[in-house]
Amino acid sequence: MQFLKRLTVHDVWLDALILSGLLVFAAFLLGYYQLFALLIAADPTYLSVSMLLLYVLASMRWLQLCYRLSRYQQTLNQPEASAREAGCQARALLNASMPAATASDQLPLTALAEHLENRHALGYFISDLLLKLGLVGTVIGFILMLSPIAEMESFESNNIRNLLTAMSSGMAVALFTTLTGLITSTLLKVQYFLADSAVVQIIDTLTTCENRHDDDASPNA
Repeated sequence: MQFLKRLTVHDVWLDALILSGLLVFAAFLLGYYQLFALLIAADPTYLSVSMLLLYVLASMRWLQLCYRLSRYQQTLNQPEASAREAGCQARALLNASMPAATASDQLPLTALAEHLENRHALGYFISDLLLKLGLVGTVIGFILMLSPIAEMESFESNNIRNLLTAMSSGMAVALFTTLTGLITSTLLKVQYFLADSAVVQIIDTLTTCENRHDDDASPNA
């Protein structure tokens, strides 16, 4: 099983925990320097907070998926198991996660790959949604920034001061929502790309297992 060890050397669950630890540390630093408080105070629309909550929920779902993928990797990487045993056990785990109507030991590996990757579709959808919400916040911010100009009746110093204050508030909404959307969308895509890489690794290893078993079962072997 040395060839399998080389194919499954990276445990996606361990990688996910490392990345999650870095993100938690970054969140701690942002909270320590009161950047979260600034974000909440500067965004009266609460779009930025909504995007952060949506990102956290999608990340929790990502962790759950990575844990499942890690179980498949560990099953394929058992040092005491033969290629046939490892492949059959991995197939059993995959079939258990599939709808009963489609689960089959004879299901093509391409279908298994599509089944695993379809689980990540929601994560990519949320990533795109976060980016679009950031753009919506940009538009709302510009509306808030420009609307006081239409309501201005005189150009006295106090009115100019109030106008600049209102415009800066709208600009803050536009910038904070855009920044939040870009960062959360990019991070989520990176996280789900890591899960996709694990799927490719699992399918490649399972293919190697089945080919190795077919070679061993061949009468000319």
